[in-house]
Amino acid sequence: MKESNKTKTGTAKERLTSSRKRVIFRCSCHETSVENGDSEIHLCMRRADAPPYSALIPLLMFSALAGFIDTGESVEDAVRREVLEEVGVPVDGVQYTLSGYWGGYRQNYSPELMLGCVAHCDEVRMPTCSEEIAEARWFSRQEIREALLRSRGPPQTGVLNVPPPFAVAHRLLDKWTRKGV
Repeated sequence: MKESNKTKTGTAKERLTSSRKRVIFRCSCHETSVENGDSEIHLCMRRADAPPYSALIPLLMFSALAGFIDTGESVEDAVRREVLEEVGVPVDGVQYTLSGYWGGYRQNYSPELMLGCVAHCDEVRMPTCSEEIAEARWFSRQEIREALLRSRGPPQTGVLNVPPPFAVAHRLLDKWTRKGV
């Protein structure tokens, strides 16, 4: 029996709920590693829903920028648009680097395939944050290296924390730090 078009539309969560035969991942998200032209500093952000609002995210948890891909939009266009919207930094030279599963660990989030990209900016600007972003800052390669080492243990207060090793953002940051070795 052929599936109706109605079954194929809707969010991934709706499709998963309506059909337990297969798992469907929404491939509509990206995480982006933003580096300046000489690749010595990296732009990271801290979400506005970070503590004290969420016990899952440590106080100084900074991550790669992330966003959704609009219908009909290329990954590269989505990265340029989202970075500009979220932190006011124009980027170019967007390249797909890696992918990873994000399992919808938080309530009301569906499983997604995250696409990791690297983008470059010609000029280092002070980021201007949207409502979704509490803070965005440029970090040195050494600061990110130290945070990556700490990320193998429990999050610490008062220091830079980055996502855990299974996260796409962690892998993007790790890859960036290794470029300078």
